[in-house]
Amino acid sequence: MSKGNRKPDGEPETAVSGSGGELATRIAMVVDLFETKTLAAKAAGISPEQLSRQVKGLNRPFLDTMVALCTAQGVSLDWLATGEGPMRTRERMAQPGNDSGGFVPSDEVLLGNLVSGLELHLAREDLVLRPEAKARLTVLIYRMKARRRAELERQGLPVPLDLRVAGHPIDIASDPDLADIIHLAG
Repeated sequence: MSKGNRKPDGEPETAVSGSGGELATRIAMVVDLFETKTLAAKAAGISPEQLSRQVKGLNRPFLDTMVALCTAQGVSLDWLATGEGPMRTRERMAQPGNDSGGFVPSDEVLLGNLVSGLELHLAREDLVLRPEAKARLTVLIYRMKARRRAELERQGLPVPLDLRVAGHPIDIASDPDLADIIHLAG
């Protein structure tokens, strides 16, 4: 790394939007797209231990690591760095007004954000659910969130990003009722 990319104290620059925890969460989401963490590390060109430290937020990745992870899974580098916009580059290409393809159905986006958010919540809370319970919860929460999205749209009110834009996991912990439902299912 050149001196121009270092702070005066010699530490590497970490000019990536969001807190280190947010970036680490997004890196973990990309890593989860791989069949194994070892394959993710191989695609990134780093050791599994280095990748683990990045997923835990202990180390920030170099740009070439982020590019390699994103390229291997079709993830938007902008999304990885900032958390804004769609997670997948094919979703970016499929946005309204872009002549390159169709539109990603809002139900698919909502379901993807729900599954991501549920997995993150279960990991944070150290909860393990039987597949049947996880499936029932996914259907229940999906129905609740889809009704909420439809009601906001009907009223002409703003719809939160997690209900309409891919790559924005639903924050289960921010809704005490959802968090309670999940704990009861566990």
